[in-house]
Amino acid sequence: VDARNRNWTKVSELVFFIAEINDIFSSTCSHSATDITQLAEAMKTAAPVAKTAGVPLEETAAAFGTLANIGIRGSDAGTGIKQILLGVAKGEFFKRSAEALRTYGIQVDELSLKQEGLLATLKRFKEAGMGQSEVALMKVFGQYGAPRAMALINNIDQMAELTTTLYNSEGENQRMFEQSLGRTSTAIMTLKSTWENFMLTIYDSTESIYVTPVEM
Repeated sequence: VDARNRNWTKVSELVFFIAEINDIFSSTCSHSATDITQLAEAMKTAAPVAKTAGVPLEETAAAFGTLANIGIRGSDAGTGIKQILLGVAKGEFFKRSAEALRTYGIQVDELSLKQEGLLATLKRFKEAGMGQSEVALMKVFGQYGAPRAMALINNIDQMAELTTTLYNSEGENQRMFEQSLGRTSTAIMTLKSTWENFMLTIYDSTESIYVTPVEM
């Protein structure tokens, strides 16, 4: 909840935002290859930095979902996003990072990240062609963050699509619950029907034993 970067004055507001977060998490899991445990692990690592950087929860979750689709999940994804956010926010303060950014004509910092968000920032890296150079990315995001940054940059359209989905995820948690309940109800009805048919079969096979003597 803290990752949502908001202050609550009423319990009703807190309840509403918890529901909103549940919708975002549920939608992330239903539209990508991550699950709630892996998503929670990723958030635990990266959410504090994302909150400080002012990155919306939807974009952070979309980044995790996009990484999950190529096999990067849980704390691995969380540490990667953390390194990416720190690399963007502090890039101009380190010589080799600043040089790499200038080579590609990119100017980013903590303020631009807060104003533009993670998605738009990574789009700038893609448009500048930096997503094709792991060496250059390592100078900005470090050895661990670079491959994760490259993965996001080169799958930026997928991240953008998932981000849009998450911004429109209201009611997703309830929908998934009802869908699950529907499947359970269907399974129960099927089991009931199968049992009734089974009992009828038994009755049909034994009817003559009980009925015939009476008819005689």
